[in-house]
Amino acid sequence: MGIPVSFDGVESRSFEPLPVGRYPAKVSALDYNPESARSGEPTVAWEFTVSEGEYANRKAFLNTSLQKQALWSTMRILIALGYSEAEVKAKQWDFEDPETVDEIVGRDCIVSIGHRRFEGEKRQQVRRVLTAAGGDVGGADDKAPF
Repeated sequence: MGIPVSFDGVESRSFEPLPVGRYPAKVSALDYNPESARSGEPTVAWEFTVSEGEYANRKAFLNTSLQKQALWSTMRILIALGYSEAEVKAKQWDFEDPETVDEIVGRDCIVSIGHRRFEGEKRQQVRRVLTAAGGDVGGADDKAPF
């Protein structure tokens, strides 16, 4: 028999999306998936945690593909996290390696949040990851996917 659980006194919480805007954040988790459900190709699932302000400790998520034609998006995030383009290009990145994950998790950035509709509900979406100082990587505007 399992452990009995009482929900007496537990507050119901909603999960409203973060408002559209830019939020200081940290990379709080990174998960390598060798075969995504959509493409069957490897991806990295990024988890960001808002680090200050009214929405501190709220989460935002982003998946990036590791297919050759999409590597620019992961490279852009790594540069926003403080690596130089030369460092990113010189290193062989193993997103399954705990040392690589530990090196990335905890890095500061700014996440730009937008909204999209999914199954009739408004959902938040990380549109872009910016440097901790709020600088863009690559000079594109916020209409880019991220």
